[in-house]
Amino acid sequence: MDVSYHVENGQLQANPHFVIDQLQLGAPVASPDAIKLPLKLAIALLKDRNGVIDIGLPISGNLSDPQFRIAPLVWKAIVGLITKAATAPFAMLGHLFGGSAGEQLNVIAFAAGSARLDTQAQERLAALKHALTERPGLQLDVPAAYSPAQDTPALARAKLYAQLLPASAPPAGDTPAQSAPAPEPVIPQDPAQRLPLLLAAYHRTFGKKAPLPAPRAPAAAATEGRTAAAEAAGEKTVANAASAPGGSAPAPSPAAPPPADAAPTPDKAAGQADPAATADALEGALLQKITVNDSELVRLGQRRARAVQDALLSGGQVDPARVFVINAPPRPASGERVNLELSLK
Repeated sequence: MDVSYHVENGQLQANPHFVIDQLQLGAPVASPDAIKLPLKLAIALLKDRNGVIDIGLPISGNLSDPQFRIAPLVWKAIVGLITKAATAPFAMLGHLFGGSAGEQLNVIAFAAGSARLDTQAQERLAALKHALTERPGLQLDVPAAYSPAQDTPALARAKLYAQLLPASAPPAGDTPAQSAPAPEPVIPQDPAQRLPLLLAAYHRTFGKKAPLPAPRAPAAAATEGRTAAAEAAGEKTVANAASAPGGSAPAPSPAAPPPADAAPTPDKAAGQADPAATADALEGALLQKITVNDSELVRLGQRRARAVQDALLSGGQVDPARVFVINAPPRPASGERVNLELSLK
């Protein structure tokens, strides 16, 4: 311990500096004075890769106060540091290694229906991997997170376009491993690119002579696909599908062809109507034929967890035995993205 004291006009400024080498916890002791905190986690957060805890605990006080004592102040500072480490571990890691990521190091957000890591997620995981490398006593749980309300419509739309886009199929002669997930289709954003694909699928599904569904108003068209997919999947709450992945959503009612008062022929209607509104209407009708079962949601959660795990283990700096993929209950809808929340132990 190195200590420096500065006293001026009865005011004390002290900067005790502690270096603790190879601290190990003994057996629990039944004491009324024992702090009730996860000390193992706190020590793992404070101890570097060489087993050294190096901390500074600045303290101050008024020497004119008859109740003033140095030792209780030092102990209070130590308990405060341990409390912060145990109750807000990611905030401490963010402060030490994550820069501006801070407390959000434990939150990895995914687009609905997707297991892709975006730029922000990759940056957070890079900071977290560095923190795990510097704190080898830490272990991490990665939940297989998914949200039925958010992921079901997005998965249904991805399934639809996986059928429509030739690029989503593997090249001829290429036989992917049975466990390898299918690549996520890149859905065209331009309605003019989606429209011919959807028209051809509509003809195959409902027949060449079936009239097109009437395009909806712009606000309704924007949510057509999402609403149809949710209705097709029943939007039911999945009761911990992580532990029972064989369940399935109720089968949707057969989709009926559009009413007779719609446009007279698909080709004519597609040429006359607004391409975006027509594409949304076609997509909504086709999505009524798509079902998403519980096991698909569970697999999506597992792909997300594996993506996080692979990012943390890439390069070999972190021991695979320290990063665990765990089952998790379905998440409620929250914003536009699905959050995967990591936990340390």
